[in-house]
Amino acid sequence: MPVVHPFSTGRLARLEVAHRFLAQVVLQRGDVWFAPMEEIAAHVRTVVDKGRWSPRIDRLPYYAEPVRVR
Repeated sequence: MPVVHPFSTGRLARLEVAHRFLAQVVLQRGDVWFAPMEEIAAHVRTVVDKGRWSPRIDRLPYYAEPVRVR
């Protein structure tokens, strides 16, 4: 799921380049799916509930006190 900074798509010329990339490169692969976030979330919930996919969960370290830096 790409996140594109507004600098890349906020101007018509740059948006045109992004559009051409999507139309000429990405869609030609034939195995892509464009959907709103709600639809993606519903799909993920479905495959998790059916046991077909399990998300990777990265646990961030928890520090009970300040970390001392030398």
